Amino acid sequence: MTQERHCGFSTWLIAWTILAALVLPLIIIAVLAFSPEMALILPPPSFSTKWFFELLKREQFVTGITYSAELAVCSAAIGLFVSLGVAYAIARYRFPGRALIHGLVMSPLIIPEIVTGLGLLIWFNQIALRWNDARIVLLHILLILPFMVRVLTASLQHSDRNLEDAARLLGAHPVIAFARVTLPTIRQGLVAALVFAVVVSFHNFTATLFLITNKETLPITIFGYIRAGGSDPATAALSTVLIGVTSLIVLAVDRWIGIERVSR
Repeated sequence: MTQERHCGFSTWLIAWTILAALVLPLIIIAVLAFSPEMALILPPPSFSTKWFFELLKREQFVTGITYSAELAVCSAAIGLFVSLGVAYAIARYRFPGRALIHGLVMSPLIIPEIVTGLGLLIWFNQIALRWNDARIVLLHILLILPFMVRVLTASLQHSDRNLEDAARLLGAHPVIAFARVTLPTIRQGLVAALVFAVVVSFHNFTATLFLITNKETLPITIFGYIRAGGSDPATAALSTVLIGVTSLIVLAVDRWIGIERVSR
């Protein structure tokens, strides 16, 4: 009994230590965002929201947000078609190379993003792909595929295949049967996959840094701003907004869909 209590306390202590290590930096950033001073002072002498309004006057931040949002939406839209096809093949069929395809799709999760970014940079230069937007969209599709395929595969495995088979037996074309019967049953998984894709694409920094040329995404804009000597709380305010928006999106998806359910 004493040993069980000791193990329980140790587990509780480790869990709260990890949670504190994850949350405390976010709390510090949020507190700094409300400082009225020009420098990052902790604790701030008073509280103000002026840096949140100041964000709208910083053209580089507005441009970065717009460009990141465009890339995220474009990558998620294209990635949805690709991941849906891969997930359908993995969930519905058994064929030679199935495990290999699944492993290749999931490989961006274990390959360091530095390697991914550098590898694509060399490859794009070799094939003379100079269009910067296309290079970054292809990179982001590669990075979001594991999340989308994982969610969609789970959704397809939990959907009733007999309904689609029945539609085919009644004369529906396979594509029509899939679009009108299967897709509505996995709509929650589709929404969850799109949300994951947009969030992952919007926040990516390391791999994107290798392919950026003339236009910058928001994370790289923030990095460049700080490296250029920007030490005011504007970046803290922007980070607080991003943390808040991302948290609200994830909470909304979890409450409406249930992230744990669609990822089983």
